Amino acid sequence: MTDFVNRSEELDRLHGLFDSETADLAVVYGRRRLGKTRLVKKALEGRENAVFYQARQKTRELQLEQFVEAAADTVPGIEDIRPDWERLFRYLGDQNAIVVLDEFPYLIEQDESLPSVLQALFDHQFDESETTFVLVGSSISMMEEATLLGDSPLYGRTSLTLDIRELSFDAATEFLPDDTTADEAVRTWSVFGGVPYYLEELDADRSLGENIQQTVLTRHGSLRNEPEYVLRMELTEPTRYFSILEAIAGGATGRNEIAGVTGIDYNQLSTYLDRLSRLRLIERHVPVTEKPERSKRSQYRLRDPLFRFWFRFLYGSADRYDQFGEEAYDRLVDPELADFIAPAFEQLCCEALWTLYDETPIVDVGQWWYQDHEIDVVGLTDEDTLVVGECKYQESPLDYGALASLETHVEELRWQPSGGGSRIVEYALFSRSGFTDSIRGAARERDDVRLYTIDDSPVQSTFTDRDTDVLSFDSERSFTLEDGDGNDLGTVEYGDLEVLVHATSYRAKYENGAVDARPTLFERCGVEGCPGTVTRSGEHAQCTEDPQHDPDGLDDPSEFVRLGYNYSTEGVRLSLGDEVETHTFAHALRVSLQYLGGVDIREITESIEDESVYIFDAQEGGAEITRTLIEDIEGTFKNFDDAMELVERHYECDCESGCPLCTYQYGCDEYNDPDTLDRQRVIRMFDSVGSPSLVLK
Repeated sequence: MTDFVNRSEELDRLHGLFDSETADLAVVYGRRRLGKTRLVKKALEGRENAVFYQARQKTRELQLEQFVEAAADTVPGIEDIRPDWERLFRYLGDQNAIVVLDEFPYLIEQDESLPSVLQALFDHQFDESETTFVLVGSSISMMEEATLLGDSPLYGRTSLTLDIRELSFDAATEFLPDDTTADEAVRTWSVFGGVPYYLEELDADRSLGENIQQTVLTRHGSLRNEPEYVLRMELTEPTRYFSILEAIAGGATGRNEIAGVTGIDYNQLSTYLDRLSRLRLIERHVPVTEKPERSKRSQYRLRDPLFRFWFRFLYGSADRYDQFGEEAYDRLVDPELADFIAPAFEQLCCEALWTLYDETPIVDVGQWWYQDHEIDVVGLTDEDTLVVGECKYQESPLDYGALASLETHVEELRWQPSGGGSRIVEYALFSRSGFTDSIRGAARERDDVRLYTIDDSPVQSTFTDRDTDVLSFDSERSFTLEDGDGNDLGTVEYGDLEVLVHATSYRAKYENGAVDARPTLFERCGVEGCPGTVTRSGEHAQCTEDPQHDPDGLDDPSEFVRLGYNYSTEGVRLSLGDEVETHTFAHALRVSLQYLGGVDIREITESIEDESVYIFDAQEGGAEITRTLIEDIEGTFKNFDDAMELVERHYECDCESGCPLCTYQYGCDEYNDPDTLDRQRVIRMFDSVGSPSLVLK
């Protein structure tokens, strides 16, 4: 699992709220897969008064029951309170608790009065309290209607509102392998964007094309139906919305063009476009020189790169990709991928302008178009300088014609310095594949032309290539897993694991996201007692502590070393005799542990060793998450029985052997390879009388 990335500003604001001496209400919302739950949990680390409850689509009674169970670990006295939202919340407020209600819209579906309940408590009951309530939700429309809009009971009562968006390009590259080149980072971001969940689904050992094939184009890929799933969660009648998104992804960006392609009446189109904009699915662009509220030359674009890819290539053509099988990417996508990436490359070049021209007082960056004229990159300043740029994402070098064309287009751009006088134009040319001699010669002779390639970037930092190995497993308790007829299905063991995290090398990472293609091995000076490390440049080697030491000498040669640390945690080992069955059942248990432990899937790690599968707490020292499975409660393994009920319901799906809605999940040790998972094998465990159960050996 990737370490927690970015979101430092959001963390700081949550920490500040938790430390407040007044009662506060926070709203954290944004579309699915952006890491809202993980953000809030990260902010709660070290807070002993925190209650975290992840709501499910269940009845109000079950939601209340499970909320009390979740809160009882922090505030035991809550079990004596009558299960009513107002009484429970008031009690937690009196205890100055931090209360997180994740997937808040699920609670509202069962009890529409909840916003009013919270309103009354914050208006009349929490005057002397230091409690904090955090409402988290993925349904943007429901969260806005319930908490933020003017007719909501909670309108104006929030101390903090966090609208979680995609990660920036720089932050997204932290999910990529350390040997990722700058061009590979651009290509990956252009398809998968800055959504943490999408980036964590990528296999570091596969190329971009292979990852696209396995996660998106393959029938059972973990992201194959992701856009459709997200959209149907928000839209009750999605047909017209899908048509609009397909039209925009295909190049129809103006209102007239969209209306013409979709057949939707021009006067009705605004309703659909406004709805998609509110859901953060599209955004309206206008020429950078115009005011958005007045411009009549607007264009619409899909915000999420994966959605743009899906609607450009896959929507309505899934069967065609299935027919091409493993050749789908090479035959259908790769020939058009450079053209698809070009708009994203232009966006990155626009954002880079702030840094590349940091000596210039740029106040706004964007694009410009008018009739047949278009400029990819425009930087407006509050002085007399205008920066314009041309971007080419292509295999061949950019030639002089690009500069000549840019000079022609800029003559039509109506912009003058605010203080009057003549403008000074600076030209920036961005190319994936370098430049011809003619354009390089022009750049040498002129002071107003700059050339940039993807690889132009200074070193930002260094990172290690880490590996994690399970060193040992000390079984504390052993169980037989039996079906309802008492037949032996396999073994479940609980115990302590020793895990080793180690590294033998490091790479340099650059500000544009590029990383060294080859790792540099950790090398220690061989002189006895010297703490220095060895740096190399070409054939030259030098000790960082004493330049007189010779790392390549015969007397005290340097040595390559492995750096690492080990830690202990807790978990279970599953051995059902069949590797596919064991692996699928492990996925089932991980799903159930999310509910039982009230945790995110990232907090439960999976590791396949020989014919067994380990499931263990990701936190050093263990977090007693997997322990819940084998707890003896009044002579029964109630939690395990509850887990089996959850699994049986969760695996009720129309797919054949597994899909992202039931079986596939984050952090799979086999990257959700369909050949290693079979939902039907687990379902057959429930075909006998009763569900699988634990029997202590």
